[in-house]
Amino acid sequence: MRDDIESILVSEEEIAEICDRIAAQINEDYANSQKKLVLICILKGSLMFASELMKRITLPLELDFMKVSSYGSGTS
Repeated sequence: MRDDIESILVSEEEIAEICDRIAAQINEDYANSQKKLVLICILKGSLMFASELMKRITLPLELDFMKVSSYGSGTS
């Protein structure tokens, strides 16, 4: 499969850094919060990113999924 890729837009290292940064902010924002933390993942494209982010969040959280679709140029 790697032979089919012409160029990489965002490297694995950059994605890891982004996940680290977002998770650190979430951990800080929700550290002393009584709010329930819910991570919502849009199927199917964001599953891998969400899982990497979830690994880095040190707080209890709930994971939920949404499936969305688009029909042509419409929005409904």
